[in-house]
Amino acid sequence: MKPKVLMPKVAAELTDNYLAKKGYDVVTVDNPGETELLTVAPDAAAVMMISKKLSNQIYEQMPNLKVLARRGVGYDNIDVNAAAEHGVWVTNTPGANARSVAEAALMDMMMLARQFRAVDQRTRQGDWRVRTS
Repeated sequence: MKPKVLMPKVAAELTDNYLAKKGYDVVTVDNPGETELLTVAPDAAAVMMISKKLSNQIYEQMPNLKVLARRGVGYDNIDVNAAAEHGVWVTNTPGANARSVAEAALMDMMMLARQFRAVDQRTRQGDWRVRTS
């Protein structure tokens, strides 16, 4: 029997089916959470998740689980100590959204510097002079 891996559909669509080519049985769901894990793949050896919180009871309910991968940064929805106590290796994708965060920070700075919100509101109210002040 092939080891089972559960992952988000969006992640699976971005790959060239690497895991399936390496002999894994890949199961996809929209946004894996505890309910989906226990319903669709309680025997999964690995899970890639996005943002749903997992309780510490999941480790007893999924005895084959060896890897829990967070698609994103941080571990705020996983108790890594509890996972380690159950022999589950937890990982994430550090820096995955670094460019987007930097772009958003620069955009926010420019919006503040140019008082975009106030200019937008006054322009919508018909005060076109605000663009020259």
